[in-house]
Amino acid sequence: MGRTEQLEELDALESIFYSQELQIIKKDGKDIRVVFLAHVTLPENFTVKYKESPEAEEYSSVEINYLPPVRLNLTLPESYPSKCSPKFTISCQWLTKPTISRLCTQLEKIWHENENVQIIYMWIDFLKNDLLDFLGIENELDLTELYSLHMNYIKNSEQTLQYSNKQGCDKPESNSNLGSKGIEMRASVQNNDMYKDKSYNSLFYKNDGKTFMYSKDVYYNSKCTGRELEDGNDCKIQNDCDPRACLDLNLQTSPLKIVINYNAERKKLEFNRTFFTCNICFTTALGIDCTMFENCNHVFCNNCVSSYFTIQINDGAVNQIKCLESKCSSDATPMQVKNIVSPEVFAKYDSLLLQSVLDALDNVIYCPRKICQYPATRDADENFAICPNCQYVFCIFCRMVYHGIEPCRLKSEEKRMLVDKYVNASPEVKAEMELRYGLKHLQTLVNDSLAETWIDSNCKNCPHCNVSIEKSYGCNRMICWKCGTYFCWLCSATLDPADPYFHFNNASSRCANKLFYLTPLGEEELDDYNSDDEQWRDWDWI
Repeated sequence: MGRTEQLEELDALESIFYSQELQIIKKDGKDIRVVFLAHVTLPENFTVKYKESPEAEEYSSVEINYLPPVRLNLTLPESYPSKCSPKFTISCQWLTKPTISRLCTQLEKIWHENENVQIIYMWIDFLKNDLLDFLGIENELDLTELYSLHMNYIKNSEQTLQYSNKQGCDKPESNSNLGSKGIEMRASVQNNDMYKDKSYNSLFYKNDGKTFMYSKDVYYNSKCTGRELEDGNDCKIQNDCDPRACLDLNLQTSPLKIVINYNAERKKLEFNRTFFTCNICFTTALGIDCTMFENCNHVFCNNCVSSYFTIQINDGAVNQIKCLESKCSSDATPMQVKNIVSPEVFAKYDSLLLQSVLDALDNVIYCPRKICQYPATRDADENFAICPNCQYVFCIFCRMVYHGIEPCRLKSEEKRMLVDKYVNASPEVKAEMELRYGLKHLQTLVNDSLAETWIDSNCKNCPHCNVSIEKSYGCNRMICWKCGTYFCWLCSATLDPADPYFHFNNASSRCANKLFYLTPLGEEELDDYNSDDEQWRDWDWI
């Protein structure tokens, strides 16, 4: 009759809970074993807090939505439920052994209050819904003791390695290579100091410094720590610590990290199971086919997000990839972009994002060679940079080969723009330009520019050798001082050296009767001369 009731109870449990929560191991002729992962229901705005050390004054806290499950291991003897309760152990990653022992005592109490009835669901309901109230935990969980235990273990591990190195060991062997004796030796070295520390008495209730090892029996949880291994698989109760209470904690890993990582994994799992409506295409999809923006929690389907991300990346707007919700400024993370777009598009995104970051740095400059374009760094007090890719040494101002203290070579248009900028600049900008180009060089450019402006306004170029010539006085018949060419000052026409005045006496000439004309002919006046050529030909000039 007992086994029949057990099977009925287990069938009911399987219909209530997910297979990820409940595992039933049935073996013919042996006790039935049940493993249940109780996910504790947390209130809103629940946090875990800890201190870096027991002596620290201030707490650090992190808000979470889920805690790692409490593991309930059950063995159902044939006499359950008519004569006895199931055998059980409780293991947890975020409670100390004394606290877990209180849970064991409470499960026994629930059994005695409901003796000879099917009890498993009551135990599960207590662990899921009433555990925090029973322990007096309201909105925050203190992990200081477990965190201190982890830090002390790390400290002792480092001391053990240092001790091994002092004994002449080039490389300490791992626990897996030392065997059981090695495990016992190393654990003893690490735990002796731990148990002498009074701050850890509440965790273990141990003061003899004996070696603690892992039990290989599933009944007692293969990762349960803080229990002395005696006579194979049996555990003796140590002071007030229940042997059925197991601290399922790997001391090499921070308990805070364990809680945070589990919270992130569980949130992702719950998100993947939930249906969402996309506000772009108004379709409904599971969370596994959607993307949630972290800062604002807005959710959109992957198809819409992928299209939006791809368009932004192809347009080069890698810094404008934000949430699709109207007026929302939440940025997408690089990992979200990687998970949603094609590898080719992400490679482009990664390259553009890196370039935008480098462009924002004052000490980064790109190699001017078109075949290279590799980013290089420069010192703040230097005016040159060296490309780490092609080893090209170049001036950071003109991008030409580094020319030392010589001023940068500029094109005429660049010089004119530089002079205009310098002349019209504020004192602060002038000081910056003088630091960059040199005061003497800028003064030379300004003087040259003024000279060129005056020459353009007051001089003409020889039509033969192009040298600049100034007319100070006299007639408009000019002789180049360099090549001896005769030319007209008014129209720059080359004159016949045998009779240079014929140009001014010829009625058909545009400069007729203009030998002593004081200003150059304008375009309109020259056009008038051209249109009246016919009537000028009939005139006789002396």
